[in-house]
Amino acid sequence: MVAVVDYTAKTEKIYVNGVLKSSSSGKSFGSNTSSNTSSTNSCIGAEDDCAANYFKGSIDDLRVYNRALSAAEVTNIFNGSPSSSGLVDLWDFDQTSGTTATDSGTYNGTLTNIASPSLVSSGWTTSAHIGSGAIVFDGSDDYLANIRPSNIRTTIANSTYSIALWFKTSSSSSGPIAMF
Repeated sequence: MVAVVDYTAKTEKIYVNGVLKSSSSGKSFGSNTSSNTSSTNSCIGAEDDCAANYFKGSIDDLRVYNRALSAAEVTNIFNGSPSSSGLVDLWDFDQTSGTTATDSGTYNGTLTNIASPSLVSSGWTTSAHIGSGAIVFDGSDDYLANIRPSNIRTTIANSTYSIALWFKTSSSSSGPIAMF
């Protein structure tokens, strides 16, 4: 899945498996408020300061870009040839063990409540879409915390950005995937 938010053009696009599934234009994104620039933790797999609405499923290769990706670049991600232009964060989850998920930059995350050793429902897995690893979240209390400074909401609010990741869930009511 790839989400592309172009603040200047006032558009949002959602791609699934490289195909545009949703697009809206004329969006009014508003401006920074205390609610979207709070100092809560940025995390993967939960929301509300990493304390509620947990994601159930696996996540691999989470990328954050500081620009809008083109349709061709989204297709390239799906085909395994992602662009590095504008890439500001990449958690590939290829380390497959430990309590730290390393970022290509400086924002390593802390795995919290992830089973160790791994279980089918929680922990590291080598059943990855890209590379050698992914993380399985159990939907009850697993999350990856501290993935960015608490000002990430200020960084992407009022900005153009793209977020790309591979995920799999068997739940139609699963919680959020990434909360910045």
